[in-house]
Amino acid sequence: MGDVLGSLEYDETPSARIKSFLLLFNIASIISNDKSIVRFRFDYFKNEQWDIEHIRSVASGRPKANIEKRPWLETVRDYLAETGSETGLRERVKEMLELKTYTTGESFDLLYDAILGHFKEYESTEAENGMGNLALLDSGTNRGYKNAVFPIKRRRLLQYDQEGTFVPLCTRNAFLKCYSQKVENMFFWGARDQDDYRRAMVTTLANFFAH
Repeated sequence: MGDVLGSLEYDETPSARIKSFLLLFNIASIISNDKSIVRFRFDYFKNEQWDIEHIRSVASGRPKANIEKRPWLETVRDYLAETGSETGLRERVKEMLELKTYTTGESFDLLYDAILGHFKEYESTEAENGMGNLALLDSGTNRGYKNAVFPIKRRRLLQYDQEGTFVPLCTRNAFLKCYSQKVENMFFWGARDQDDYRRAMVTTLANFFAH
């Protein structure tokens, strides 16, 4: 099972195959626990469109068009304002939005790199397209927060969960770092988190097929 999951790569493996494994991981996780009261919303899953989402942003996802840059910056601005963190960076984002200097590629790239550096998204790009960095997410949420940094995605998904909106169990668990054996930073999805998440997939699916 580990070899099979290790061979799956975003953009190299048919998306339907990756979705199937992620869906099976969710189902197997639920039915493996006889005491579980969680139910998978097949009706919602069937009626909505679902995407494969990178848990942590990827280098190839850098916004290029101005129509993509503005909402990405607005999302960062709102998160920093809501959390009251990094006022200096927030002011830089706010100024760029007001003056529309994001239309200049070099200016945007410098600020983009500073933002990803602040959230440690550049700390490692290892296995960013492997199964350890992929989860199921409904297309509306995914496209609204496309390639947002990990803590922004995490905050929004938890809000959905609190509101009662269906979030697949394993997607929720990943963003809560339930699979991580050692949590050093709740707001960063690193190589160790990816390894632990992928290992949980292997164990869960191996046990599922063994019974």
